[in-house]
Amino acid sequence: MVRKANCPTIRKKRGLKRRHVTSFSQDLRAVSEIVSTILLLGISVAMVSSVALWLSSIPLPDERLDVDLLGIYQNGNMTIEHQGGEMLEEEFTRIEFLLNDETISELRISDGRDGEEKWSQGETWVHPVRDIYGDPPEVFDNITVMVIDVRSQALLLIQSVQEGPGLGEMPDLSVSPEDISITFVTSVLRKGVEANITVNVSNQGNYPASDVLVRVFAADEFVQHLEKL
Repeated sequence: MVRKANCPTIRKKRGLKRRHVTSFSQDLRAVSEIVSTILLLGISVAMVSSVALWLSSIPLPDERLDVDLLGIYQNGNMTIEHQGGEMLEEEFTRIEFLLNDETISELRISDGRDGEEKWSQGETWVHPVRDIYGDPPEVFDNITVMVIDVRSQALLLIQSVQEGPGLGEMPDLSVSPEDISITFVTSVLRKGVEANITVNVSNQGNYPASDVLVRVFAADEFVQHLEKL
């Protein structure tokens, strides 16, 4: 009779044990879902960070200033007109001058604005050519002016204000024997002979020639013959 009374108690304990195992498996599934969510969040954060790092490495486009400039070379001065657009500042603007594709001088806004460091629409930049190149350029020299934004290294202006002549525009000078004449001047009061030499130089080309220098070289035999006269 004692055993029969204790049997329900034993079954009850076994039932409690089964209920405890079922609760533990549910806890495992809940922990697994939490871990999966954390992993997904970690992967998402890593991907977003990678994309943000890649985007930050892409260089931004140059912010070029909107400005309209015009270079003029006349009357011994180099003039640049600010015809429209944004104001230029001394700190961020460089003005370069080239002679036959070689940089000769680098100046700033204040060099042609009487010390002013800002350059707005309607204002001009003027500088004497002799202070830029030293000697005035020849007519056949190529003169180029450039205005550069030093922040973006963008060319705000590149203009040839004087283009040297091409091959077809160069002067074609010629001298023939008929163009040379010698007139002797004799004097009884002075030993030796004086001679006036005239040379006519012809230009067969289409481009004018200026400041032509003519040099005449006489053969030694001719000089010795004159000395004997």
